[in-house]
Amino acid sequence: MKFDQYKWTVFVLTLTLFLSACGDEQSNSEQTPAATAVTQPTRQLLNNLTEKIASSPDDASLYVQRAEVYYEEEGYDEAIEDLNKALSLDSTNTVYLHLLADVYLDY
Repeated sequence: MKFDQYKWTVFVLTLTLFLSACGDEQSNSEQTPAATAVTQPTRQLLNNLTEKIASSPDDASLYVQRAEVYYEEEGYDEAIEDLNKALSLDSTNTVYLHLLADVYLDY
């Protein structure tokens, strides 16, 4: 009977430790520029790049430039989205693939 109580105690302690380790951590997506304030010069740069993209939507290099700004500001979701768009326009550019890999690794 004592052995069964020992097993039960170990199980409860293990479960308690596991659940306490699962705390309420925020996800990385809540820390992107969409959720936090970016500096005014960075916001202006992003706005300028967005305007250029609107006038030249088939220029993959513009998406990459904007992705680099997002990446520097830890806006990983936005950087990934822009890099995927750039790769859909020019899938042979290995620089784009390398930057996308860097973003994923830091994410």
